[in-house]
Amino acid sequence: MAYDLLCKWRRLAGVGDDGTDEFNGSWAALLTEIIEDTGYFVSISAGDRPQQAIANVKKFRQRLRGWSDDGVRSLTTLVNRVEQRIDLGGRESEAETSDDGVQILTIHDAKGMEFPFVVVPGLGRGFNDEAALGSGAVEFEQVADQHAVGMKAPSLADPFEMEDTIAREALRERRRREEHAEEKRVLYVACTRARDHLLLTGLHGLEDDDEAASFTNLEEPEPESPSSWRDWTQPKLLPDEICAELDGKNHVQRPFGKGSYRVSVPTPEAELEQDIPQDDPPVTLSPAPALPESRFRLSATDLASLLGEYGEIQFDEETRTAYVEEIEESPDDRHGEKNLPDDEQRADQEQTAGKSDEEVSPRVFGEMVHRLCELRPPESQWAGLMTQTLVDEDADVELTADLQQRVSQHTRRGIKYVEEQTRNKPVEQQYDELYVTAEFERGEIAGYIDHLLITPDEYHIIDYKTGSVTSEEIDADAEYYANQMKAYAIALHQQGTERKVRASLVFTDIDEVWETSWTADEVKTIEESIHSALVGRF
Repeated sequence: MAYDLLCKWRRLAGVGDDGTDEFNGSWAALLTEIIEDTGYFVSISAGDRPQQAIANVKKFRQRLRGWSDDGVRSLTTLVNRVEQRIDLGGRESEAETSDDGVQILTIHDAKGMEFPFVVVPGLGRGFNDEAALGSGAVEFEQVADQHAVGMKAPSLADPFEMEDTIAREALRERRRREEHAEEKRVLYVACTRARDHLLLTGLHGLEDDDEAASFTNLEEPEPESPSSWRDWTQPKLLPDEICAELDGKNHVQRPFGKGSYRVSVPTPEAELEQDIPQDDPPVTLSPAPALPESRFRLSATDLASLLGEYGEIQFDEETRTAYVEEIEESPDDRHGEKNLPDDEQRADQEQTAGKSDEEVSPRVFGEMVHRLCELRPPESQWAGLMTQTLVDEDADVELTADLQQRVSQHTRRGIKYVEEQTRNKPVEQQYDELYVTAEFERGEIAGYIDHLLITPDEYHIIDYKTGSVTSEEIDADAEYYANQMKAYAIALHQQGTERKVRASLVFTDIDEVWETSWTADEVKTIEESIHSALVGRF
């Protein structure tokens, strides 16, 4: 399923493997398609700050719409735009989650967006007409397929005096025409962001500085040779008759197109009067703030380790956060479930290096099986994905025929079970590697569900266990992992659908399955029990 979706998205982006191009010109539409296919909004709704996360995705979609409007049709060009945006802009600000307040945006940021009231300041800000090279001394332009350079040269009359050449003047005029056209486009974008009201502000110079300040003495605009946006707006919005009226009034209203506009002069400055107290104000120290409430932050495997007596609670006094530290080996070590710290992961990779396939670490073996079960490419591509996984995990292990056969056998058993469950059920949605978070009053427990099936009345959690196990050991392992499944069940129950939850542990080594299920009321009781058990330990 994941492989088919990737192929579909590549075709819609115009980079399909079969050479087909189904791109419709809108990157925002492609993102919407991907979100709907993956249920991404459902996924991030279960995480921290869901409203903010969804608003950020919508802001990114608006940015894509602006780039599409600019004519970006190549996926490579789009990626370059995104990377350039990251390099130039640093960390992107988060999107607004409500319509309250004022947003301060660059005109480029506002592309593709619309607001009820827009303010465009600085109409009198001068354009930068300097050339980009040599502090403005060198003109460099591309004319057709050729590059041209324009520089100053010694004067014929005085070789010690430099003067513009014809080439420099021609290239400068060409560059300025292009830059002025771009400035006009930018002004157009800024003004068309307004839905109801547009406020333009700016300073106007005087034609004759010796005369008293007056609207009838404003510097004349030059639309054909502009130096600022004012040169384009002043002839239309500040004709001579309006300037004459403004000398006696503080505002003038005039019709414009299908609407009207109002020209207002600045409010006269007012003197700030401040009462200066004669006595020093009393200074007191506020009491020290109370320590924040202690909280826990665990993974689902941490919970299983703790309740299975393989780990113990540790407390970080600085962050006031409880976490779990393993004190002895657990079934996770056999099934490769743990996310190891960097130092332990390096040790795990060093132990794997140079070993035969029979001795490949359980964590690396499990990662190979999980990736295949998640992505489900055609079997002809399995070997390539196995090799890539070994590289990603820094495992110095050769992909022998025996190792490939063992991984493939485990994968087929996992995929077969999923297909059996979907064959005769009204599955509404299904997810691979779905990240979920169970939130409690004093903390949270998070983790990845290997595969989730959603029917009208049930959540079905499917978890692959790839370690070596016998039929006699299944019950003991299942008792341990039941607490991990309970954490997932709580996270799903908190979505408020009242579906029951079924959990299946697929032991791929012996092709056996252990199952259990809970009603919505039972999950609620489990949630209260786990919270009490955790809070009582720190």
